[in-house]
Amino acid sequence: VWGSTFLFIELALQGITPLWLTSARIVFAAAVTSIVWFAYGGKLFTTNEKAWGRLGLIGIISTALPFQLISWGQQYVTSSFAGLAMASMPLFVLPLAYFFNTNEALDRSKFIGLIIGFLGIVILFSPDFTISDDTSILIILGKLACILAAFCYASNSILMRKLPDIDPVGLAAVSLLIGSVWVVLWAIVIEG
Repeated sequence: VWGSTFLFIELALQGITPLWLTSARIVFAAAVTSIVWFAYGGKLFTTNEKAWGRLGLIGIISTALPFQLISWGQQYVTSSFAGLAMASMPLFVLPLAYFFNTNEALDRSKFIGLIIGFLGIVILFSPDFTISDDTSILIILGKLACILAAFCYASNSILMRKLPDIDPVGLAAVSLLIGSVWVVLWAIVIEG
């Protein structure tokens, strides 16, 4: 039974473009999360302070944009590279936290660790001399897309710290709803 189910899923996904695949994933997650959120009362902000603009930005950079970047980038890079790129997210969090004054200190040991980590990213971007020039630009762009996805997740973690008190299930549902609108519109515009 499982084998035929996976075969059906594989056949259904053949020919689906990266943005539509991303759209399907996010819309499905938004629907399920919204059902759970409304089942628990559908409350969002738990104080009078609202942050709709920041919440909109979180919805885009926490779900839609990184999923789009990873789906597109993995057409040209390996899954192992994408995984390593996601592991670089903490390297972006520290300077962002310092820059946005979240009381994160940047002492000497953290700074040295940060430099070593960014050198690792540079090594990841080192060229593969066995690949022809025709595809090398797409591979570089694919790598950049995966690194930018990690940057989106890091930025999201900083923005979340600045939100007022908010229901966590509501935050997930609204973020996914905003992200699904974003990604579906892009899928329509770019892929038809």
